[in-house]
Amino acid sequence: MRERTFRHRVVNSVATLPVVAVVGALLWVLPDFKDHYLWGGLLVIGAMTYILVECNNRFQLLRIRTQMTAAVFLTLFAVFPELHRLSWSFLPVVCLQLCYVVLFNAYGEHEPQGLLFHAFLFLSLGAFVFPPLLLLLPFLVVSIHVQLRALSFKGLLAGFLGLLLPLWIYLPVLLREGRFNVSELLLWWNRQLPRLSDYSSVPLAHGVGWGILVFLGLISILHFLSTSYNDKIRTRQYFYFLLVQEFPLVALTLLYPHAFSVLFPLLILNNSPFIAHYFALARGRGLNFWFCLWLSVVMMTGVANYFDLWNLFCNFL
Repeated sequence: MRERTFRHRVVNSVATLPVVAVVGALLWVLPDFKDHYLWGGLLVIGAMTYILVECNNRFQLLRIRTQMTAAVFLTLFAVFPELHRLSWSFLPVVCLQLCYVVLFNAYGEHEPQGLLFHAFLFLSLGAFVFPPLLLLLPFLVVSIHVQLRALSFKGLLAGFLGLLLPLWIYLPVLLREGRFNVSELLLWWNRQLPRLSDYSSVPLAHGVGWGILVFLGLISILHFLSTSYNDKIRTRQYFYFLLVQEFPLVALTLLYPHAFSVLFPLLILNNSPFIAHYFALARGRGLNFWFCLWLSVVMMTGVANYFDLWNLFCNFL
């Protein structure tokens, strides 16, 4: 007998993603319809959402026909208005998504040199805005070897060349400006690094958002690990690949709590497939209530963010 709960209707409906997209777009530009930076941010996230739809179809991340991965991604972005304005902070998450897509295509490839070159090129471009993103590099190499089975000496060399290419392009700029020396390069790199901050100065909205995403991501990851035998081997390897990247991403959010606009989108990107997998495929009597509860939590978080209720809450305390 086919289940007819609210959760199943949301998961299986072809209207879910269009509804989320329309509501999310309205909320996105609601603060100022004439703000070109808001429209620019909406276009970037819209393009990333489309890429997630294509990835879900091509790599079969979920066993059923659903667009929950893209819907979760768009919903989590929509409830945090400070992530909406177009800026350079979008570059790391865009580059990381492109890096993932390229590496997923490298699964089982015997000659992955071209793919690894472009994957590490995207990672290097993202590191120009947020240098600590390079912390993912050793984890990506391990995942390419273990999960994707696509690592070779030639591929590793190609990836290294792709990693260095943006620096080679930047080199003529330094030469033209007469700033090509080690001290100047280190000074430029140091200016890109966010500063380690005191947790007491982290806004409450950031802490609550981080807690919700990490806790829900943890539950979803545990569900995947306990039910992964139902997925195809290839699909399992993709999710294990994302799981390995979860460790450095969470570590970066703890090391740089004030780089919220850069790091939180990376967590959203990495956790969306797990959360979608959980709510789309989990079974249990109380799961419909659990889904509605989390949907309410996310919606209330969005209301608090848009109307700045966190300051009122802090003043009340």
